[in-house]
Amino acid sequence: MSTLAEKRLQIKTILSTVAGIGRVHEYERWAKDITKFKALYQYADKRINGWTITRSSSGQREGASMTVNTSDLFIIRGYYGVEDEAASELAFQDLIESIRIAFQNKWNLNGYAESLSPDFGPGAVGSGVQVRVVDYRLFFGILVHYCELVLGVQDQTDI
Repeated sequence: MSTLAEKRLQIKTILSTVAGIGRVHEYERWAKDITKFKALYQYADKRINGWTITRSSSGQREGASMTVNTSDLFIIRGYYGVEDEAASELAFQDLIESIRIAFQNKWNLNGYAESLSPDFGPGAVGSGVQVRVVDYRLFFGILVHYCELVLGVQDQTDI
C-alpha cells in the first residue's frame, strides 16, 4: 500500500508530463494579494496557468482474503488565464483532454496504486480522470478558466 504522499507525488509527476501544463502544486495554493497569486500561478509566458492537487475524501472496506481496499478521491483544479482573442477556451479544453489522456496509460499510478477506478458508492467516478467542472472564476480581477478534475485511486493492503 502506498502512502497518500506517494500517490499525490505520482499524480503531480504524471501531470508534469503534459505539454503546456504550467505550474503544478501538490496542494491547494492561495494568496492574499495579486503579486503572490501571480507568483504561484503565472507560467513562463506570463499567463496564469496553474494546477493543484488535493484529496477530497477517502474510504476503506474489507476485501477478500484478509485485505483492506482503500479508495482516495483526488481533485485536480486548473486555473488558466482568459484571452478571448487567442481562443484560450479552446486551448484550456485541449489541455484538460491532454491530462485525461496522460492518465489513460497510468492505470496503476506508476505502480503506486491497484487501479484508478475506486468504488465510492452512488455517483462513483469511472476509471481515469473525470471532468467534473469547467467554468470561469475571477481572482484579484483576473478572469481565468477553471476546472475540477476528479481522479479516484484504489489501493489494497494485507491485514
